[in-house]
Amino acid sequence: NTIEYQHINLLQASTLIFFACTLFLCITLILTHYTDSPVPILDGLITALSIIGTWMTARRFIEHWLVWTTVNAISVPLFFMRDIIPTAFLFTIYTIVSIIGYFWWKHKGIDKTLKKVLICKFKFKKWIHLLYPNHSPTTIFFTTLNVSFFWFSWSKNFD
Repeated sequence: NTIEYQHINLLQASTLIFFACTLFLCITLILTHYTDSPVPILDGLITALSIIGTWMTARRFIEHWLVWTTVNAISVPLFFMRDIIPTAFLFTIYTIVSIIGYFWWKHKGIDKTLKKVLICKFKFKKWIHLLYPNHSPTTIFFTTLNVSFFWFSWSKNFD
């Protein structure tokens, strides 16, 4: 069983950071003014990052493991401070599991982003060989690389 994952691009990352900050501020303000939370800032941060992490998990971004590792690691001292020791140990296990999950996905998973590039390279290589049968392998390789890079960059806009 393999998992297809993808990497988050710069535009998606900056959008998620913006939403995480907005969520964090809104949740923290609500917790500060309408609840008796002893640590509204940490609660707001954990909640905002959890929402972002859930969205990233649904989209199969491998970086979601890093978000969950952060959420779980922040939660451990928070639960110790509140004297909820069993939950603190549970979140310690969650932290370890999310670190293992990241490396497991890296090792066993299939990078969907890279897979698109490789498929494009293979298709264009066959196509270029048909068009230019007498060209050297080096010329074909660099032409294939340039064309497939262009195709990959262009096709990402339509996913």
